[in-house]
Amino acid sequence: MLKSTYLIQRLQKPYPGSENNPFTFGGGLARGGINAVAYKQLNQIFRFDYMGAAEFEFGIVPEMLDKINQCFREGNGAYGEIQISGIPVYYLCHKAVEAEVKTRIQELAKNKIRLKEWSNFDEALASRLDENQSAEKKDRYKFASEYIGWLELDNGFMFFLDKSAFDKFLGV
Repeated sequence: MLKSTYLIQRLQKPYPGSENNPFTFGGGLARGGINAVAYKQLNQIFRFDYMGAAEFEFGIVPEMLDKINQCFREGNGAYGEIQISGIPVYYLCHKAVEAEVKTRIQELAKNKIRLKEWSNFDEALASRLDENQSAEKKDRYKFASEYIGWLELDNGFMFFLDKSAFDKFLGV
């Protein structure tokens, strides 16, 4: 059974040089506690958004990434796709909580969960809807379209709107 969700790390599109951003994790551990090699690999898939709160520092991000990795190494990982407003959302989690993860992602899309910091998931979804692809609307959603994934830090699951990033992460 999942615990309440309160901390979600936003993940953005990568760009050259983002792997050396000193502000990603604030005043905590270097690279948030992620070793340099893994950090460089991850930053080719996505970049970590600065969350502005100490709860996201001091090692929780690598702890959850390790938890997810271990889950898959032990054969207990699950991944798949759900549709929200016709937009595919790709997830990975422990197989014992897969159904709950799907429900939680749908709740997050509707802003039904109070989080420490905004996830921007609803806006990122909206930025991908066909009706928001016109020039004037596309400009409105330009910022939100930079968000491609999320790492849930209370239970250790991830979800993506970007299929390429999802596939690359599964291959890491």
